[in-house]
Amino acid sequence: MSGFILNGKTYTHVDLADILVGDQIRVERWLAKADISEARTWEDVIAIAKEINRLPNFAAQKAHPEFRFSITMTVWLARRAAGDDVTLDEALQYRFDDVTWLNDEGVEDDDDDEDDAEGKGSDL
Repeated sequence: MSGFILNGKTYTHVDLADILVGDQIRVERWLAKADISEARTWEDVIAIAKEINRLPNFAAQKAHPEFRFSITMTVWLARRAAGDDVTLDEALQYRFDDVTWLNDEGVEDDDDDEDDAEGKGSDL
């Protein structure tokens, strides 16, 4: 079970394609006014995540200008899927170092050179 730990709670990775329609509408309305990313649609969010995941290593992924945005969308969606009542603005209120990434076995993922932050071998 890949995922992450944030604020002492474990979250399971959720593919970006599995977003609920209501959440997708919320994201797209938020993106239209948030000026936080080049993305304007959920399809843009997915395309950015795929672009980042195709990069050769974690260092290259972290250097991508949309990396933190993409991670935040992943964190937000997993939190929503877990039942957290968290807004997109609230989802931005964390430090990247506060997230502990878990590999497919649910173990802390220390090998940043081989794995991406959204799940080992994941397209989304």
